[in-house]
Amino acid sequence: MNSDRRLRKKDRTRGALLEGALQLFSERGIYEPSIEEITARADLGKGTFYQYFPSREALIAELVRQGFCRLAEETGIRLKGLPAGADPLPVILDAHEAFFSNRPEYLLLFHQARGWMKMSRHHGPALREAFEGYVADLARFLSGGTSPTGGPLRREALVVAGFISGVLSFRRILELENPEQSLTEDLAVLGKRGVRSALSKKGLQAKNGR
Repeated sequence: MNSDRRLRKKDRTRGALLEGALQLFSERGIYEPSIEEITARADLGKGTFYQYFPSREALIAELVRQGFCRLAEETGIRLKGLPAGADPLPVILDAHEAFFSNRPEYLLLFHQARGWMKMSRHHGPALREAFEGYVADLARFLSGGTSPTGGPLRREALVVAGFISGVLSFRRILELENPEQSLTEDLAVLGKRGVRSALSKKGLQAKNGR
């Protein structure tokens, strides 16, 4: 019984650190808040932090991983009602739009974590693994869970991830909180402009050495 109580207390403390950090990062970004500020927001002593995370970078990686897991879970729930043979992409886009609308702090976290990975050599493998896991989940969703998620599907997942993060980030930058179109409608705009056919033509030319 005492062991269970200790485990529950540890879980609560760890959760308080993560939630406190997420709040701070939402307010001020991931670069500025210190470990002292994170523990203060969680109403804990600074020394407590290192009992749960070896570094600030490890905490950020865990927040990103948890965020992607929540996003994948909500996307998977929406896809369960999809008829066999139907295109999963509109559902995937709608799920992302709903998730980031309800939890905008994750949009900022993911965006800044991507930039941090490009600028810093000290983020460690855990953060990269979190992004790799997200791309793998997208590939699995795009395949309907029935096809291998490497090769072309992974590339498609990367394109979808870039489209979602790019559009939603620009919406936030330009303060378009209530856009006239959904992500699915935004994607259709590209189709109307013949982007797909243009890319196919470019690929064919490259293949022929032109």
